[in-house]
Amino acid sequence: ADAIDGTPGPDIIDGKGGKDTINGKAGNDVVCAGNGNDLVHGDGGLDILLGEGGRDRLFGDAGKDVAIGGSNSSKLKPEIIKGGGGWDRLFGFQGKDNMFGGAGNDMLWGGPLYDKLYGGPGTDDECYDKATNIKTGCEITGP
Repeated sequence: ADAIDGTPGPDIIDGKGGKDTINGKAGNDVVCAGNGNDLVHGDGGLDILLGEGGRDRLFGDAGKDVAIGGSNSSKLKPEIIKGGGGWDRLFGFQGKDNMFGGAGNDMLWGGPLYDKLYGGPGTDDECYDKATNIKTGCEITGP
């Protein structure tokens, strides 16, 4: 298990294996969580967060973010993918995902199974079924 902090500038971070805690910090970052049950924060900037293997928790935080869940095979313990305050693009993958768009105009794509999508406040929250690319209903939550 590692604790990895990015820099104020752009970073490329690879968590590899183990249960990691990764903070991208400010800047436009690409974070690959790696295998293991990881906690990833993008912080500020336009960040790309990749869940990969394990049960990951991906938080875009401030800024514009793209978060892609990994291949979590657990049907009982979902991955958690949260956008934050900017426009966010969130993608589920295989396994169970709980996805939260947060404030801003977000787009959420669920995986093929077991996903819960919450658009959050914003004007253009849209949810799609990844398997069919058909727009589905969202549970829109407000403040």
